[in-house]
Amino acid sequence: MEKSSKLGKDILETLGFKILNNGEELATGETKTADFLVKLENENFLVEVKLKEADDDENKSREEKLSNGEVYISNGYNHTNSMLTTIMRSANRQIRSSLENISMKEKVNFSFLLFINSSYDATLRREQIINELYGKVNLIDFNDKNKAARPCYEYNHPLFKRLESNDFLLIVNFLNYTDLNGGNREAFDAIICLNQYSDKYELIKSSAIQSLNMKIIDPIEEVKNGAAYQLDKDDWEEINHILEKNGQDKIDENMERRIPSLSPRVQILSRKYQKYLIPFPMENRVQITARSTQYTSNQNSTTSEDS
Repeated sequence: MEKSSKLGKDILETLGFKILNNGEELATGETKTADFLVKLENENFLVEVKLKEADDDENKSREEKLSNGEVYISNGYNHTNSMLTTIMRSANRQIRSSLENISMKEKVNFSFLLFINSSYDATLRREQIINELYGKVNLIDFNDKNKAARPCYEYNHPLFKRLESNDFLLIVNFLNYTDLNGGNREAFDAIICLNQYSDKYELIKSSAIQSLNMKIIDPIEEVKNGAAYQLDKDDWEEINHILEKNGQDKIDENMERRIPSLSPRVQILSRKYQKYLIPFPMENRVQITARSTQYTSNQNSTTSEDS
């Protein structure tokens, strides 16, 4: 069993899932398929496991600096990178391939990707994944002196629309990326991201995953409760009409950063919510800073937004 599968199995069992198929991985052929069929209460879940570890070269540089008592700084962006997108789309294809088997499809209630982050920058990666899944950015009301940020969903194109075989994602971050112990619930934290575009969205909301006692991101409920903004289908039809009228085929990101008030997205959101709403930070940049006089294996880092 590969490292990712072994770790995924440990995590699933620790969370309360029972591994079916005699506790083994599902058989696969030339076409890659999902890893596990698991059970939680009375529901069966098809699971693909992906593990993303730290970049070896970058990790070595970080360890050397920290062991010398230096400050390590890593700059990243809240929007995802192509590598993470590729991993999620690959997982979706593997789940879809499994569900093409009629006998398997009949056994499965829901399917999901278990994405395991094992890195010093796992917090940033999780934010990247969530933002890409939902097309999410943080907005502030420019005229509000408190400048409190609130999420806006579908500001960008949500990847979840193309992950039709994933009813949700379960993202696991290890607190100590050098000691991966999936059998210890205190060693990792986890978040569930519901796919609001799934045909099973209403069913998954009331499924056995509610018993897992972890944070569940549900954009539809957040928007309904006034905790988030959203650019919906009608908004995007208007945005595309404006772009077409102006002879543009896509949003001018550079212009939006320089002069937010000229952005169709900003204009429509501001009119919709009666606030001057702009993305914050404008470049969605995050800085990971770690300081240590003696290197330890713990993820001793903080994140701060750099506008």
